[in-house]
Amino acid sequence: MKNRAVKKMIQRFFLWILCCFVLSATVQGQMSDNFSDENFTANPAWQGDAEMFTVVSGELRLNAAAAAGTAQLATTALNPNAAAEWNFYVRLGFAPSDNNYCKIYIAADNSDFSQPLNGYFVRIGENGSADGVDFYKQEGSTETLLISSTDGIAATNPVLGVKIIRTAAAEWQLWADAAGGTNYQLQGAATDNSITQADWLGVQCTFTSSNIQKFFFDNFYAGAIIIDTTAPQVVSVSVTGNGTLDILFDEAVQETAAENIVNYATNGGVGAPNSAVVDGGNPALVHLTFNGGFPPNVPLELSINNIADNQGNVAAVFTEPFSYFQAAVAEPFDVLINEIFADYEGAPDVEPVLPAAEFVEIYNRSDKVLDLQNWTFGDASADKTLPAFVVQPNDYIIICAEADASAFASFGKTLALASFPSLNNDGDVLSLKNQNGELIHSVSYNSSWYGDALKENGGWTLEMIDADNPCAEASNWRASVAANGGTPGKVNSVKGTNPDTIAPELVRVGIIDNTTLQLLFDESVSSDAGFSNYTISNSIVQWQHFLPQFQNAAPYIIRAFAKQHHLYYQYQRWHL
Repeated sequence: MKNRAVKKMIQRFFLWILCCFVLSATVQGQMSDNFSDENFTANPAWQGDAEMFTVVSGELRLNAAAAAGTAQLATTALNPNAAAEWNFYVRLGFAPSDNNYCKIYIAADNSDFSQPLNGYFVRIGENGSADGVDFYKQEGSTETLLISSTDGIAATNPVLGVKIIRTAAAEWQLWADAAGGTNYQLQGAATDNSITQADWLGVQCTFTSSNIQKFFFDNFYAGAIIIDTTAPQVVSVSVTGNGTLDILFDEAVQETAAENIVNYATNGGVGAPNSAVVDGGNPALVHLTFNGGFPPNVPLELSINNIADNQGNVAAVFTEPFSYFQAAVAEPFDVLINEIFADYEGAPDVEPVLPAAEFVEIYNRSDKVLDLQNWTFGDASADKTLPAFVVQPNDYIIICAEADASAFASFGKTLALASFPSLNNDGDVLSLKNQNGELIHSVSYNSSWYGDALKENGGWTLEMIDADNPCAEASNWRASVAANGGTPGKVNSVKGTNPDTIAPELVRVGIIDNTTLQLLFDESVSSDAGFSNYTISNSIVQWQHFLPQFQNAAPYIIRAFAKQHHLYYQYQRWHL
C-alpha cells in the first residue's frame, strides 16, 4: 500500500465495510481499485483504449503513442440515485490547459465518453491559470457547471485528492485536497436530481504529444458514504522559529477548536501560545506562536487537547516533544581535523574494509552544539562550503565526496560534499573555517608524518594522537594502527596523551619596511599573544599587531607594526 495517507486508507477501508451493513440506503455496484495488483484488467475490469494505458508502481498511467489525441478507460460502478460517495487521486505532470486536461466520470450512461451521454464528471484543466477542480453535469453533448473549486489549485503539476458526495436529498458536494491526500476541503455544493441511471465510471485524457505519459490516477472508490469516526492524530510537531511551532494532523481539524489557545500548553516556563491559526491552504496544519521564544537547546513538551475534526471526533490528549536548536559559534580548536585518508590504494583487506575513497574526519572536542552550515573545508587550492549539519559535542564526522557517502555511512556520521577537494598523497594544507570565516583548525601534513615507510605508501590513514595538543604537527600525528587501516567515525587508534611542554623559541627578527618587523618562531604560537608582550625602545607611541591565526605552514610568523623605525626589540615568551 502506498505512503499517501496509508493509515487513513486502512481506517477508511474498515469503515467502508461497516457502512455496507449499516447504511439504510441501498447502493448498487460498489467498487474500489488502487491498482496494487499492477493491472486494470481484473478486479475490476476496465475497458476502452487499453493499449494507451499502463500500471506503473501501483498507479494507472497514460501511455499513449507519440501524437496528440484522447484516450479513455471505463468500468462499472453505481448509479447516482441514492446517497453515495466517489473519491480518487489524480496527478498531472504538467500545467493543465484546454489542450491538456482530464475528465473523471463518476457516473455515465455510456462507456464511450467521446459520445453524447448523461452523467456527471470532474474536469481538471482549462484555459488560463485559474485551473481548478470543477464538477459538471452532462446531458447529451451539453455540459453544465455545477460546482467550481478554488481557482488555481490545479494550475501547475497538480497532485489532487478529490471526493464527491451525493446526499439522500440529491445535494452534491465537491471536496478536494490540493496535497493529494484525504484532508479534503469543501469546494462547494449544488442540488441536482436529473440523472439517476448512469453506472459507468472512468477517465478521459486529452493531451498533446509532450504529455503522452504524464496523466496518473489512483485510489478509485465508489460506494456508501464513508463515515469518519476516527479522531485526528498528530503527525508531527515542527519548530519553525524561536517561538513558533507547526502542528500537522493526519486530517483536517475543526477551526474553532484548533484556534483555541487554551487547548495547548508547553512546559519549561513557556506556557500557552498567544495565537493558534489553521493554515489557509492546509486545514490539517496549525501554526502556534509563543511570546518570549523558547530556551535554546532545551527539551520541551507540547500538550495538545480537545482538537476535533470536521465530523466532531475529538482527539485524546497528545504530548509531543520538541526543542529549539540554536547553534553556538565555534572558536579556534573547538573542532579539529582529526584523521586524514589521502592515499587509499593498498588498504589492508580486513573487515570492515575501508572504502577506496578519500575522506577527512573532524572531531568536536568542545561542549558546544554546532551547525556546520556555511562553514568551509578546503586545501591549499580551494575552500568548499559545507551544508547544514548539526554536530554534537564529542561527535566524529566523516567528510567525503557525495559519490562515496553511502560507502562511509556504516562507519559513522557522514557529511557529503558535491565537490570534495583532492588530497595530495605526499602532503597538503587542510583548513576548517566557521561561518564567519574564522580559522578553526589547520593541518599541513606530509608523508613523513606516518612514521612508517610501509604505511606512507598508501592504505592507512593519518590520525591525531592528542586532541589537547592541536598545534603540534608531525609530533602529534602518526599512521593508524587499526587492522583495516583507519578509524573513520570513531576514536582514533593512536589516541593518547602527547602534551607539548616546550615553549616556542624566537629564531630571528626581520625588518620588512620602516614600520614592520617580522618575528619567526620555531613552532606555531597562540593568537592570544597581545600587544603587551612586545616592547621596543626609542619612545614608541603606539603598537598594533597582526597574527595570521594558525597559518597553514610552520614556522609561524608574527608581524608587529609601529609608527616609526626600530632597531631594538624585547619579547616575552608565551605558549599554546
